[in-house]
Amino acid sequence: MKSGTIRVEASVVSQKLSWVGLRVGDYVIEELLGEGSYSWVFKAVHVDQKWNAKAIKVAKPPEAVDEGGPTSCIPTDAYWPSGGTVITVKPETEQLLCLQAKQLQAISDPGLVMIEEVSVSPGSCYYRMPIIRGNNLRRFMTAGPVHTDILLDIARCLKRLSETEIFYCHGDLKPENIMVTAAGMVLIDPGYYGTIEAYKGATKQPLSNCAVTSTLYYPYLHPDDLLALGLLTWEIACREHPLAKKTTSKDFDRKTIGAELWTAIQEEEKEGKFFLSPLLGLKRPSVLRPGIPSDLERFLLRCLKVKFETDGKLNADIGFQDFGEYTAALTRLAEKGIRYL
Repeated sequence: MKSGTIRVEASVVSQKLSWVGLRVGDYVIEELLGEGSYSWVFKAVHVDQKWNAKAIKVAKPPEAVDEGGPTSCIPTDAYWPSGGTVITVKPETEQLLCLQAKQLQAISDPGLVMIEEVSVSPGSCYYRMPIIRGNNLRRFMTAGPVHTDILLDIARCLKRLSETEIFYCHGDLKPENIMVTAAGMVLIDPGYYGTIEAYKGATKQPLSNCAVTSTLYYPYLHPDDLLALGLLTWEIACREHPLAKKTTSKDFDRKTIGAELWTAIQEEEKEGKFFLSPLLGLKRPSVLRPGIPSDLERFLLRCLKVKFETDGKLNADIGFQDFGEYTAALTRLAEKGIRYL
């Protein structure tokens, strides 16, 4: 059994494997469970209670971040606005992990993963949490239709978070960060918005107005969980993500787009943010899934805050104003028999 802290090694693979067999507190790391852009998650077992297993989330060293994360999931990246554009930066992973842990520890909610211990020392930074027995929402989506109860649970949890000053927004809601268990859903791995130490080349410095998130769900680079939930709902129901294609407004016919939506996209592009631009090519849900009920189609368009005008133009719309409106509308659909998307 190994003990102590991890030292920087030449091989990223060896660094990852060097955690296996390491004792962290009263637990011994047994195997790798998962990997993200900025961290690894390991399974650890108590030294005396072999039935007592935990998850240990470890900050990656800079050279491991350079290698990139897994390609099987939607990545989380760090973005920084600079000089009329947006650039991708590499955050200081130990600070990011501590900020995430502090956020999760600030509130107790059944829909959020619980942090039991945080440890920071030279060469090692991790936090311990329960192992969540279940699958992430991505696996449910690929396996078949998703029950509306799951989305209602997510919306209710996000509503509770939005009503707190400390944890007002998850900030990185995506299928990979939503665990579905027999007891309900649990959100993991929140995003971060604000000042953080990050690398610009080889230089590390504090950068303000950073967003550590997934742009497929947070295209404005703002902590808007309601829009993220809407994009997720559309993806589940229509079997494709509305922002997945890499496009700009130049790829679309201006005559097919309403003035309000066109102006909103143009303003984003002027700031170097092209994450929302694919929305200009949106197709009706009934085109993507023929036979979809009209009530569900209207609901999905409201999720994205868009509408099709009587002349066929796609334009901005008011959409849902809060999680209560979303929950009430989805509940009405379920009462009409639409219980799976």
